[in-house]
Amino acid sequence: MTSYQAGVCNINQKESRKRAIIGLAMLVPMAFFTILAFRSFSILSLTAVWLIGFAAMTGVLQGRENFCVAHAKSRTFKTESEGRVKDQEDVEKDDKKANKILVQALVVTTVYTISLTIYIF
Repeated sequence: MTSYQAGVCNINQKESRKRAIIGLAMLVPMAFFTILAFRSFSILSLTAVWLIGFAAMTGVLQGRENFCVAHAKSRTFKTESEGRVKDQEDVEKDDKKANKILVQALVVTTVYTISLTIYIF
C-alpha cells in the first residue's frame, strides 16, 4: 500500500500503473504521426506528434513518479484512501511536483518534435 506524501506520492500503485500504460499506449499514435510527418511534412502532423507526445510523456512520468497532476491541481489524493489535501504547505508541494512533471514532459516532447523537424528538413 502507498500512503499520501505531499509533493512525493498522491496515487496508489494501481493508479500509477494505469497512467504509465496509457502513456506508453499513446506512443503508438505518436509513431503513426511521426511516420506521417516523414511522408508528407505538414504542420498538422507535427502538431499531432507534439500533442500526443506531451500527453504520453505526462502519463509515463506520472506513472514513474507515483504522482498525478490532475489530483495535485484539484487538491485530492488517491492512495490507501481518497481525500482532499487541506494543508496549504502540502498543496504548494503538490503544485510544485505537478509543475515539475509538466515541464519535464514539455521539454522532452518539444526536443523530440524540434529534432524531428530538423531531421525532416
